[in-house]
Amino acid sequence: MHNRTKAVIAAAPWNDATIQAIRESAELTWSIVSAPLTYAPRVSGRAPEAIPIDGHEVLYRSDTLQQLAIVPSSHRTWQPQDVIDFYLQLAQFYDMRLTRVGHIQGGRTIWGLIETGYGSRFVGKRSASSFLLLSTSCDSNLAARASALCLLEPGELALSAALRPHPTMRIPRTFEFLPPDTLIDIGDLISECIAFPECLKELAHLPMSDADARSALHLILGSAQVPGHRAPRLKSTEAVLMLFKAQAGRRRPTALDLLFALAQHIDAQELRKRPHDALYSTWFGAGANRKQLAVSILRDMLITVVR
Repeated sequence: MHNRTKAVIAAAPWNDATIQAIRESAELTWSIVSAPLTYAPRVSGRAPEAIPIDGHEVLYRSDTLQQLAIVPSSHRTWQPQDVIDFYLQLAQFYDMRLTRVGHIQGGRTIWGLIETGYGSRFVGKRSASSFLLLSTSCDSNLAARASALCLLEPGELALSAALRPHPTMRIPRTFEFLPPDTLIDIGDLISECIAFPECLKELAHLPMSDADARSALHLILGSAQVPGHRAPRLKSTEAVLMLFKAQAGRRRPTALDLLFALAQHIDAQELRKRPHDALYSTWFGAGANRKQLAVSILRDMLITVVR
């Protein structure tokens, strides 16, 4: 998938050389530059003249000159090296490791993965690892947004590891490194990273018949995220069911097999739709939301069976 870096980040202590190495491996050696926002009205008989728009400016990349955002003139922009330094400090504070850094949306948003050390292994050489996913948009006043992310292997299939309705927290830019309320919220995210692999283990022990799988797919693939549901397309349902059976092989299928199949199908769809920025959709956007819905529905089925 495009825009995924493979670099492993050195553990603290780090220095300017470390940050420069990270920037090079993540293709973040450029800086964010600002320019006045202008418009050029066409007047008959005169060459267009650029007129500034007071109070706003354009942010763009220094290397490609690609426009990233329009912001108020008072906006304080964080450069890629500042973002990486913050991610490293956050990882060190929690005695964890920043393992990967990258960017999406052409550079508008920088992201980083902090390895929590929690995960699970399943039959069939499958595994799950939990991370804190950080992202910083160049037009945001936040230091970062943070969420719990789970990567399934093989295939590096990303799932939200959230067990609550609103999984993303906001880390403000303040004179303090981490304000008290933020410390509590990050602690809650880490707790979710610990709990989520155990949830997957429970799904791995929940038998799933073809009828159960079709029922779940009707809700997951058919949901429009609005009251009521539309019927999923038969082609999508059958494609996931085929992957579901392949995941199980000769053993009895489980809810975890269906989750792997759904993640594979959704990621493949998003890659076809957005080949140059599929990571944005599968980790942050529509694809991520669909997979989060899948986890929620399968967990509800698990709770129903336990009761």
